[in-house]
Amino acid sequence: MIHTKEALILLALVVVPGYLGRMAFGAVVVRVRKTPAEVIYESLASSMLFYVLLGPLIFFVYDKGLHNPIRVGSVLLASAAILLAPPLLGLLFGALFKRFGRLGVALGMRPITPTSWDYRFEINEPLFVLVTFQDNTMMGGLWASKSFASSYPEEEDLYIQQVWRVEPVTGRFSEPVVNSAGAWIPVSSCKHLQFFVANQAQQPKRRG
Repeated sequence: MIHTKEALILLALVVVPGYLGRMAFGAVVVRVRKTPAEVIYESLASSMLFYVLLGPLIFFVYDKGLHNPIRVGSVLLASAAILLAPPLLGLLFGALFKRFGRLGVALGMRPITPTSWDYRFEINEPLFVLVTFQDNTMMGGLWASKSFASSYPEEEDLYIQQVWRVEPVTGRFSEPVVNSAGAWIPVSSCKHLQFFVANQAQQPKRRG
């Protein structure tokens, strides 16, 4: 018969590694908010993957007789495996997904990013943003390393680090606003946003 203490230890060994791994993955890749049941299922699946990857190490520990709980080194090794390895693997998989995730989408895999907003701004590259507001006025700005965009599930807003003057009819960027410290833009005030590649000379480069 499994006692309460043994059941809690077993639950921790089965769920905790996967939960820590998926939390670390979620810190790198923005994801759709999950229900508690989905979190448990994903944690179990992540734990299975974790034990498959670290199976050789676990086998080595048991094969060498290091699983004796009296030995302090074994306890420390087990604690490190459960608490440290899953988050590190989660961060690694998150980084790999951000780098190669678009390849999977191109091959027909379902994208994991919850919104097009997150998909656009999770790409770390300089951009010029042309904002058209609800009243049809326009504002240009530089999106770069000091800019910020909210992410799911928070309300969408944008901070651009430098404001540019634009021609009111064509929307062509003319020059940066002197002493600009950026601008905060709630998306609720916008009709649409357009993006242009920023070249090395920090000038908007229109495609097409």
